[in-house]
Amino acid sequence: MRSITNLSVLLMALGAGAEARVAPPHSTAPASSPALQDDVPAPPAKEVVERAVKALKVGLSAKEPAQRIAALQLAAEVVHRDVVKAITEALGDDATEVRDFTIDLLGKIEDPSALAALHAYAKKNRRTLPDEPELYVLLLKSISRHGEPSSIELLTDKFFETDHHLVIRARILGLANIRDKRAVETLFELMTKTDRRKVTPHIGEFQLALNVLLGVDVGKNQDRWVAWWNDNKRSFKVLEAMPKLAAESLTAWEQHWGLERTYARNKKRGDRGKDPEGGK
Repeated sequence: MRSITNLSVLLMALGAGAEARVAPPHSTAPASSPALQDDVPAPPAKEVVERAVKALKVGLSAKEPAQRIAALQLAAEVVHRDVVKAITEALGDDATEVRDFTIDLLGKIEDPSALAALHAYAKKNRRTLPDEPELYVLLLKSISRHGEPSSIELLTDKFFETDHHLVIRARILGLANIRDKRAVETLFELMTKTDRRKVTPHIGEFQLALNVLLGVDVGKNQDRWVAWWNDNKRSFKVLEAMPKLAAESLTAWEQHWGLERTYARNKKRGDRGKDPEGGK
């Protein structure tokens, strides 16, 4: 009964004026980096935040993981650092599905405190994450969804410390979701200063990442990319939006981020939520 009461309280809180600033968990809506919001919702009222935090604490005490997940999803509709702090408690949940849902959710909550929580989790579990590649990939994607340059150092720390292809792929394409010159510089630094034998298996990911950021494609050839960089490193510009991608590249990008191509392409950016955008 307590969990039912919790959901009722939280729904009442939402009805009192909370505005969602989070994409539905595991959403397939197209997204963008950096996020370009047409309208920024007003912050929720203090009483709404307090009710949401109280309701979530009760919800997280529910016996079934599905109930705890439902409470998390509802709480995320109230975007505030106090609610995010309460959500992060679920990172230590005994049920892996609740932990994973929380990581995914924090990647979609548009508040700096959500990214800070993901950074903290990554640093705390830095030694064990390479032994759990599926969790590592999920965490890297969630961090990268925010599209913030502050994540570059974390995304590149001991870049090739694991030989798990999907982890390295998540690092490279995560950098591609940060529309900042430093992300481009980092990608070329990795490409040019790392043992060629480690770069070669991932040249396709480097190609896609640079295509997404620059609108340039010189193929799956490291020497050509290095030559391009030597000619353009002082004058290159990061595109403000996703360029038109070749079909193969678009499919690879959307598959990585879990995007589907059934959405309406003509939606305004402010109507689409925050997620890595699909190519047009």
